[in-house]
Amino acid sequence: ISHLSLYLGEFLAVEKSSLIFLLAYYVFLTIGELCISPIGLSTVAKIAPAQIGSLLMGVWFLSNAISHYISGWLAGEYAKWLEVQEFFLFLFGISLIASVTLFIFKNKMNKLILEES
Repeated sequence: ISHLSLYLGEFLAVEKSSLIFLLAYYVFLTIGELCISPIGLSTVAKIAPAQIGSLLMGVWFLSNAISHYISGWLAGEYAKWLEVQEFFLFLFGISLIASVTLFIFKNKMNKLILEES
């Protein structure tokens, strides 16, 4: 939803409300970060075997670093392929696909966590 708010702000291009769309972007992005990060960390800690728990926690942070690198690269290169509005819509699409994928695999992960407990 955060990227969709930037798309709407760019699409509507209303100068007085542009700050509202930017504020909505940061609010939704922060809420998403606060929901995913602690849950992911506790899930890794819960289902990881004791022998490699620290290693898998490092893999969690490494995947986070790689995703930040890719997003930084995309932010610098998107102008070659897309307009600003299309880029925000593209990011929204990727986020939507990731959300649906996580929702589909949620039950399998819950079963795995309950079996390990």
